[in-house]
Amino acid sequence: MADVTAAATYYMGEIYYHFSRALMKSERPKNLSDLEMEQYELALEDQAFPFENKGINVHKKNVELLYAGIYSGWIDKSIAKLAEVFPALYARPEQHSDFIVTIDTFRYAPKRPEKTVEAEASPENTEDAPVEDAPQEAETASTEDANEEQG
Repeated sequence: MADVTAAATYYMGEIYYHFSRALMKSERPKNLSDLEMEQYELALEDQAFPFENKGINVHKKNVELLYAGIYSGWIDKSIAKLAEVFPALYARPEQHSDFIVTIDTFRYAPKRPEKTVEAEASPENTEDAPVEDAPQEAETASTEDANEEQG
């Protein structure tokens, strides 16, 4: 049922749109002056515009079926027609972005607040006290030795 609805909606939109194009391409009277021809063209545009607008709105209704979870080739055709008429809205290139391959590749490590001097000195926090690394002390000592040699 949804496919038939989408097809019928597509064809209704095409009928309106083609009728507006046929009005604009219709044969013009040959015995009109330049001013009369210009007025005739404006009158034709005024007559054709509502049909073109109806055709576009019908195609948009077909696209709205996507929001209801309905998809078919007819909806694709309506999108293609709208892309032809409104390329800025419907023919935009797809924007690519990076994606996460797996959720396990990222690990979140919260920053722990620094402990105060009083908290480190208390006997109940002795097991949680940070252990100083020996390589950091050696690096600090070698930096101080290099500064003394230069200065």
